[in-house]
Amino acid sequence: MFLRDLILYFLALSLGASALGCSRSEVQNSPLSEQEDITTCMSEVDCDQRNLCAPQVCEEGACVVLFERECESSDPCVESRCEPETGLCLKEYKTEDADGDGYRAPLAGFLPGEEGSCGDDCNDNSPFAYSGAAEVCDGIDNDCDGVIDNQITLLSELTLSQPQVMTPTGQSSSSGKSLSSVSGGFVFGLWGKEVEATSLIQAFDASGTTIFGPVNTTAVNAASFGASVATADNIVGAVWSDARVDDNYEVYFSRFNLAGEKLSEDLRLSNSDDFSIHGQLASDGDSFYVVHDDRGNFGDGGYARVWGAIISREGELLDSEVPLLNSLDSTEYPQVAVSAERLGVVATRLRYNGTAYQSEIVFQSFSNRFGDGSELISLEAVDGHRAKIVPVPEGFLVAWTRFGTFPGDSIWGSLISPQGEVLVAATRLTEGAEFARGHSMVSLGDRFLLIWSDTLEGNYEVYAKVLDFNFTTIEERFRLTEDSADSLVGAAALAEDGSLGIVFDDWRSNRREAYFLSLSCGSDAREVV
Repeated sequence: MFLRDLILYFLALSLGASALGCSRSEVQNSPLSEQEDITTCMSEVDCDQRNLCAPQVCEEGACVVLFERECESSDPCVESRCEPETGLCLKEYKTEDADGDGYRAPLAGFLPGEEGSCGDDCNDNSPFAYSGAAEVCDGIDNDCDGVIDNQITLLSELTLSQPQVMTPTGQSSSSGKSLSSVSGGFVFGLWGKEVEATSLIQAFDASGTTIFGPVNTTAVNAASFGASVATADNIVGAVWSDARVDDNYEVYFSRFNLAGEKLSEDLRLSNSDDFSIHGQLASDGDSFYVVHDDRGNFGDGGYARVWGAIISREGELLDSEVPLLNSLDSTEYPQVAVSAERLGVVATRLRYNGTAYQSEIVFQSFSNRFGDGSELISLEAVDGHRAKIVPVPEGFLVAWTRFGTFPGDSIWGSLISPQGEVLVAATRLTEGAEFARGHSMVSLGDRFLLIWSDTLEGNYEVYAKVLDFNFTTIEERFRLTEDSADSLVGAAALAEDGSLGIVFDDWRSNRREAYFLSLSCGSDAREVV
């Protein structure tokens, strides 16, 4: 008996020595009463031999663990574990290389290449983007330096598609409201009108080929307006207003997958005695952030006030009806953006100057739960209207139109730090036209692309230009549409493949319709490592 046990012991010992990077912790002989899960045995065949990381032997009529194999790794980005089926130590990286370019994404909460990030791939959805890659004109930050298409004259390299009408069949009119990127293309939020207005979303690739939709955001028999869309890990969030309860518009939210299927019941985000409208949505990949205004909190005067809500990617309502931009003046048309540090919120505030109401653009930043608000500041006190906001490396970029009796002649902008300090005061971003209205912005890292509509060449057409964050023009205006009917910009977004998508409203068919236009500067110089 002793000789057989000795042979089994050395056999198990040799298995442990064959696993690289492993150590073993021998089980000391101890009274059977101290051993856990003891099984009586006549021989080793009576003992559990399925776990080779803790082989058992039969000793004095009881199965005991001979040793437990412990796997260790000297690399903090690698986990090592023992595989029970083989008894070998396996190494597993803590981060993934989803695009197969040989570079791994950082751990959650870390920037690419940051100490402890375990990854330096700034875009693990593209094999053409990784640390040290050659930068080419494709709308992607290839070399992971935070700049898209470094030193490239972007607009002269663009290839424009033909505008495509996105108005759903059977709708008498429609309007594009928002645009966000999803895997394979874009998701589009709009409203269409048949008998009553309906809130719709649809997804399509850069060529305009449908991925899903259009899908009605809600099946209730009530007029609805929206929708604003954002994505979190290819979960599409949508927010809109409808009058399903007592003909009073309230704000609702729901989630959809990339087949256009609704993933949860509608969440009601507002509860007001008067209309709650103008819902806007942003996402940081983990949560959805909603802002809206309503007119039910200031008595018969109906003054508007801005509120916030937060919903998790899984659809859990984390916060709702959080008061924002506290002011005794009417504040409406809010927009929200998520930076690496803070949330930024802008809106239009109406102030009475003694003879008339004057509109101005106001800004405030918050922590990621709409707390710790910065000082509420005014960016523009001369007929500021319909501001939009995007996160940029310096903080937040805000642009707006002026609108008195008629639209102003320029799009204006300001740059604000994450803490709410004005870095660049209100500055004219466009010039030369009699009227300018409708705009969107896309950050390129060290500069940004401005898309807007103005009447420089007669009717409203869509233009683009590139500016740095001191608002110095790098590339002059570039005309994107050409038709005798007016074209008014709604929204713009960059897709994962670097394609730029723009949605705009147009009257070329003698009715208002939503159109989509894509731009790309793909390069044959791209290589996969």
